[in-house]
Amino acid sequence: RMKQIKLENPDFNKMFSAYGTGDELETRYLLTPAMMQRMIDINNEYGKKIHFGFDRGHMFFAFETDGL
Repeated sequence: RMKQIKLENPDFNKMFSAYGTGDELETRYLLTPAMMQRMIDINNEYGKKIHFGFDRGHMFFAFETDGL
């Protein structure tokens, strides 16, 4: 069961929604202040919404496009 987790970085919270299935501490352990800032920077540099996901030691991301 996934629940939304609010993190310490207000800019991150405006740009992304964090959800976790386990202990909230696990999500905070993965989304460190440095990782959140990198995700914000990537999103700002690309200029379109980017989606990130983490599962069993893997990071997944998807870029929105204007179509192919």
